[in-house]
Amino acid sequence: MRVSKQFTFDEDEVREWCDNAGDSNDIHLNEDALSDNPFFDERVVPGMLLLDKVSGLITQWSETQDGDGTPVISRMSNIVFHEPVYFDEKIQVAIEQEDAEETMRILRFEVTDSVAADPRTQGYVTVHLL
Repeated sequence: MRVSKQFTFDEDEVREWCDNAGDSNDIHLNEDALSDNPFFDERVVPGMLLLDKVSGLITQWSETQDGDGTPVISRMSNIVFHEPVYFDEKIQVAIEQEDAEETMRILRFEVTDSVAADPRTQGYVTVHLL
């Protein structure tokens, strides 16, 4: 079963998340600092904020599993950030089960933009069902 949801990250949400996480990286918060940055033309959404959305979507995924248990993430692995996600850009976060054992599930996730099918970020999550 595939579960997906669209997100857009605005200035306020990114700033609040960065404040709470203690992330003061200029590529997220300071547009003026990007003039000297050879990699990014505009501010990017923190990668950990994207993974936070993946984590939240796992609860929605677990609700489709016929009461198999409460999901507890034990591992995120093989995470690749192919392309950045920018402020006010509509993205899609999707989760799909790859493998299952008795109380453990391996989920594959990907973050794509609303135009291209190529993933911006992808990886795997190991979930234990309590």
